[in-house]
Amino acid sequence: ILRKNMRQQANSTDDDKLRKALENMRYKDCIPEDIQFLRSRITSLKLGKASICDENFRNVAIITARNVQKDEINRLGCIKFANETNQKLIDFYSEDSLKTNDETGSKANKKWKKGVHRLTTMSGSLQNVVWGLPHSSSDRHIAGKLSLCIGLPVMIKSNAATELCMTNGQEATVVGWQSCLGNSNQLMLDTLFVQLTNPPSEVQIDGLPKNVVPLTCTSNNITCTLPDDSKIQISRSQVE
Repeated sequence: ILRKNMRQQANSTDDDKLRKALENMRYKDCIPEDIQFLRSRITSLKLGKASICDENFRNVAIITARNVQKDEINRLGCIKFANETNQKLIDFYSEDSLKTNDETGSKANKKWKKGVHRLTTMSGSLQNVVWGLPHSSSDRHIAGKLSLCIGLPVMIKSNAATELCMTNGQEATVVGWQSCLGNSNQLMLDTLFVQLTNPPSEVQIDGLPKNVVPLTCTSNNITCTLPDDSKIQISRSQVE
């Protein structure tokens, strides 16, 4: 199951070494051979050494120490991809509304978290601040703004339809979208069409090309951390 989740399915000698090292790391039981192999995979500009500047590492998914680092890497990556493909990024905003303790259904939910502000209205200035926050500023990492263009590599972040390979962590590329205007006249995604990258099985939906699937907005209750470290609870509708 671990190998499947990590998408480690190749069978080369190096793949076997990586799997063994990762398994040993889980149990804090690495051997010298594991350390030696992992050090050999550190990026370097030396000739003959692995480097993240190599062509085969372009547009690949990466793991960062902090989510805020991931957000900035993704932001810069979107700009870079758009420039390289002579496109303009289009910003799609979420539909947000403030939550009040009257909107929650259970006694547990009615207990507001410490430090969460109880606001009754979402002003235009506050909405702009919330839209401009990094994705990691919300507890569920759901974006206030998605900047997209055709061909942009993306990753699905929810288990929308497991039988169609629309699962959390599945890589894809943007092939199109349908948009609409939100309550604040902001441009919103209605449906985002993506082509799955190396899915576990082929997907064919009537009227769409092979491995192209539609992603629609989901509505979630989230807690956002503002620049002054205060928090607000909102209901957000956005493609994940």
